[in-house]
Amino acid sequence: MRTIIACCCFLLLASVAAAQGGMKFNRNDKVPFNTSESVRRALEDMVKTFGDKYPKGAEYLKRLGEIEKKLNQKKNDPKYQAEVQAEFAGFRREALLANPLLDFDKNFFFFCGGGSDTIFLFFSI
Repeated sequence: MRTIIACCCFLLLASVAAAQGGMKFNRNDKVPFNTSESVRRALEDMVKTFGDKYPKGAEYLKRLGEIEKKLNQKKNDPKYQAEVQAEFAGFRREALLANPLLDFDKNFFFFCGGGSDTIFLFFSI
């Protein structure tokens, strides 16, 4: 019975993903996480994907360009670099949390199975 419930939950999750255009992964992409390049790619993707639903996209890209310039200045000054890294971390958090997919009012959490067959699913609407 637990296996049937787990399969149903998995199929529900797969149906939601397919209805939203599917999930695409490029495993050959070697861009490190939490760099200005990875943040730029994420911002450009959100601007392209969400358009008007991500209204500050152009502003975020401009701010990222300014931070990138700062990151390339005074590379021998550790205090300056630490300040710019802190600014970048705050910016990254702000820009990425503005993702329209994170704008929701209700959450659903499903727990299916038990032991090694346990499946946890999280949905937002």
